Amino acid sequence: MSGSVRLFDCPSCGGTITLRAAGHSIEAICLHCGATVDVANPSLKLIREATQAVPETLIDIGARGTLEGIPWEVIGYVLKSDGPGVYFWEEYLLFNPWHGFRFLSQSAGHWSLARLLKVEPEGGAGASVLTLDGTVFQRILSGRAIVQAVKGEFYWRTSVGESVDVRDYIAPPRMLSVEISAAEISYSLGTYVPREVVAVAFSIPIDVMPPVKGVGAHQPPPFVTRQLQDVVRIAMIAGAGALAICLVQWGMFPESRALGQAFDWAPSQRDQTYVSPPFEIARRGAVAITTEAPALANDWVEASVSLTNEATDETSSVILGMEFYSGYDDGYWTEGSRQATGVISAVPPGTYTLALDVDAGAFNRGQSVPLGVAVDTGAMSVGSLVLALGLIMAWPMILLILRIHFEHRRQADNADG
Repeated sequence: MSGSVRLFDCPSCGGTITLRAAGHSIEAICLHCGATVDVANPSLKLIREATQAVPETLIDIGARGTLEGIPWEVIGYVLKSDGPGVYFWEEYLLFNPWHGFRFLSQSAGHWSLARLLKVEPEGGAGASVLTLDGTVFQRILSGRAIVQAVKGEFYWRTSVGESVDVRDYIAPPRMLSVEISAAEISYSLGTYVPREVVAVAFSIPIDVMPPVKGVGAHQPPPFVTRQLQDVVRIAMIAGAGALAICLVQWGMFPESRALGQAFDWAPSQRDQTYVSPPFEIARRGAVAITTEAPALANDWVEASVSLTNEATDETSSVILGMEFYSGYDDGYWTEGSRQATGVISAVPPGTYTLALDVDAGAFNRGQSVPLGVAVDTGAMSVGSLVLALGLIMAWPMILLILRIHFEHRRQADNADG
């Protein structure tokens, strides 16, 4: 990379000043003494004697590095702070004779590469959102920016103590920044740059790079929105497939009654077990066991049900509790149910018996309990479908929760001032 370079002696200290963007820069700050020189004036007039110590910087003036495929040379440096002087950030002015100027900024270990815009975004400098090329940027920061230190050369006039109003709008990984002074309003568009990229570009050891603190104002989330959308889309397709398979199964193998019994369960049978006659389950699938106490009123019934394969002695059990209460309290009310259903999944075909044990509140009063029990094959295993859908949607839900948490941290770390 070559450009128009000019050397001259500092009129204040006599040290050599290298002007790297001659013909573009209008002032330069001496790297030896900190004096400001008007380089737009052929006589190299001294504008200000040194008013500051020359600041040490991570990237030296004259350092070269390639970002976004373009070689850049660092020609200027500005240290800024907010109004109260709590937050500080750095801006390096980069120059390429064919691509002009860029601003490489660093705050709390987060880096951004920006360029001045020649067009004004839609919305105006005071709006809560700005729109540029169809992208909506949300305002996240506003306040005052005060120059604390400068060195190098600039194509505008700057000095320590100079201040402007600033407003930042984000559409990660991009940021629109607005600077408002008495003379003008300027807009710049920046893109988040990982610190590792900056370290490689300027040959800086990663362990001397400023550590990352918190979430950057326009730092992209660990996974971008498009990736999250793709994961959700895949999950929805998988969920639709699971639902379709279940609907086909339910259509091909409709529910059929394998066993139905009705009892008048007496208190004396409280500790007895009823065992049904053998019955057949023709095909593998879900089996629904339903108990019903049609006369249940302000009471409870609990049924322990076991399904046993006669050939293998394999047993599956469910406990079905029923409660039903009603009364008058500003109108008639009810709660609970006189019926309960449990589903046993993936029951193989074969001959089965059903064992039933019953307990009820009515037994304590010496009353019998009318009770029905039914076994249905080809049952709709809604629980299994819900479990499958839950597993399918688990990953996108986790990503969504992480994304929401990340955005909350972004807002907390970059509160609007």
